[in-house]
Amino acid sequence: MKTMAISADVAAIKPDIALVPGALKPNIAPGYYQDIFTVYAQINSAGNLFPGTENIKTGTLPLAKPSKLPQITPGIQKRIDCLMQTINSNYPMLLGEYAETETLSVLSKKYGEIAAGTIVFERITNLATMYYVVINIQLDENGAINVLKPGLVNNANLNPKPAFR
Repeated sequence: MKTMAISADVAAIKPDIALVPGALKPNIAPGYYQDIFTVYAQINSAGNLFPGTENIKTGTLPLAKPSKLPQITPGIQKRIDCLMQTINSNYPMLLGEYAETETLSVLSKKYGEIAAGTIVFERITNLATMYYVVINIQLDENGAINVLKPGLVNNANLNPKPAFR
């Protein structure tokens, strides 16, 4: 996929977030996915219900080690804060669910059709792991933010397909 470097303020760019479910914690029923995706759909899709989760494929995304990430500048931190606000408001946890670990990283290598360097927020809760993949924004090895052209970002280009977008 081609990217374009953005030198202007990218804070106004709307993140295109795809969800990739990770593993469920022991003793958590697969119905968790139906519950969480229904909540997401009601918030993000004008009340349309998520069609079903019987074919959900889970994965473990290859995330870069913290030592491989560029230093976070105040400008980048503002963008991270905006991204976290978007994720927390559009993708809340279920009642009784709480975060054990939250990590912002990038893909260390290509995952399906999603390029290395793509920004990923990993949330491990008391119920499951969920990956929020910002498929239209990448971070290169020099710490520059690259934004994919809108025509290059669509579900047809994603394999494996995200569970919810």
